[in-house]
Amino acid sequence: MLLLLLACTLEDTGTDRTGQPGDDTGAADTGDTADTGDSGDTGEPQSDGCRADPGDADRDRAVVVSFPYNKQGRAASAWEVLSLQASTGTLSQSGVTFEMGRGYSGVVAFSPDGSLGIAPQDDGSVGIFTLDDKLVPTVVEAEWAGGAEDFYVSGAVFDPSGERAWLIDGNWENNGGGLYEVVFDCETGAPTLVGRTIASKLAAALFPMGDTAVLVAAGAAGEEGGDAWLLSGWPDAPVVAGKTTLFDYEDAILASAAIVGETLLVGDNSSFSGTDNRVAAALVGADSLQASATTTELLDPFAIVASPFGDAALVSSGFGDDLYVLSVADGEVTASTKLSASGVALPGSSVVIERGALEGTALVIENVAIRTVRFDGAGGASDEGVLAFGDEYTDIPGAIGVQP
Repeated sequence: MLLLLLACTLEDTGTDRTGQPGDDTGAADTGDTADTGDSGDTGEPQSDGCRADPGDADRDRAVVVSFPYNKQGRAASAWEVLSLQASTGTLSQSGVTFEMGRGYSGVVAFSPDGSLGIAPQDDGSVGIFTLDDKLVPTVVEAEWAGGAEDFYVSGAVFDPSGERAWLIDGNWENNGGGLYEVVFDCETGAPTLVGRTIASKLAAALFPMGDTAVLVAAGAAGEEGGDAWLLSGWPDAPVVAGKTTLFDYEDAILASAAIVGETLLVGDNSSFSGTDNRVAAALVGADSLQASATTTELLDPFAIVASPFGDAALVSSGFGDDLYVLSVADGEVTASTKLSASGVALPGSSVVIERGALEGTALVIENVAIRTVRFDGAGGASDEGVLAFGDEYTDIPGAIGVQP
């Protein structure tokens, strides 16, 4: 833990540990995935499209990780492709590295077939890359900022076709905040900005669900007074169909989110509100969002990842140096248990595998390591150990993504 804290003091990273960019844009770094917690994997493409086919659920997967510090503890733009073995769940370094922009934290989004990746980066740009069948990366755009548009991207969500995605700009609405549609060339992966699909204020996460979507934000389409918004007419003509308030106090920071089955979880990690950090829950209905009357106190819920079995979530308590398993049902958190794991240090962004033999395997960024956690399908999870990188500044990982 000391190593990462020292690294943060040696330079101005442009992003503070609460997930807010230090340039006072108001953009939020969610550090979490658009994971519904219910994979519904049929082994078949969920849509037509050149990158829609999910392929073999039991193939070895690429795990793409950023290393945002150089030997002196200053900003670096290094990325590495790790290998996750399907038969054993073993995560290992492959020695395959590449350069894009700096990825301090957050989640790398992959197309359904795993061939195209989008990495939100420190300066608000995205790095875009392809992976071939041998998991060799090719950088398409090292630091893409949308051409004429000036947005600050904190997250990305692919369409089931793999031919388009939505970039989450966490700014205020009048400063460009919203969801931006981007389409990709089927051969090269080259991006083209379509435009802003819907305006929003301090957006943190997006969860498409067929012709509806849930947006975690402080405002949407000119409206305020909510923390989560149900959008109908998704994706071509989205409008606000419902909203709910999750935190009954001012200055909450919507830092992390996941949907577990029908339960939306949102974490507040504000250090300015005067209220203890907590995770709130809401029941996601076909045409409504209903907030739970109770919240779960939990220090710095920096990232939340949903179990694909629909019954639990794993929460990274960053400054708490702990991981928590939340048991979830019917829009409520029914239990909160500290994961039995030793040496947890500054846990951060996390991802999960939703299909195949490794279904329920979560990977969590920590200080100089990545921890593997396995959901058990019964509301719990177990620690499966860590891949340790070393004890140098260059061994501190930042962002992470895994092929579907």
